[in-house]
Amino acid sequence: MRIGERLARAAEAALEAAPEAADLLPVLRSRDEQVRETMLRVFPRTVRGRGSRVDSREGWESGREAADRAQLR
Repeated sequence: MRIGERLARAAEAALEAAPEAADLLPVLRSRDEQVRETMLRVFPRTVRGRGSRVDSREGWESGREAADRAQLR
């Protein structure tokens, strides 16, 4: 399981455990917009690129294993 998948599950579990945390979503969205605007101002020529291609099954599996072992805090 990849780190992104683990983070998504952890976020879902946190919202289920504390439904009042959903009240924070507008604040977080506002903060996310502020960060994006600042990034565009500071780094105006930054472009989004495509992800890298996986050529090796061994590399893919190694990466997934590393993500599973990662400690999320």
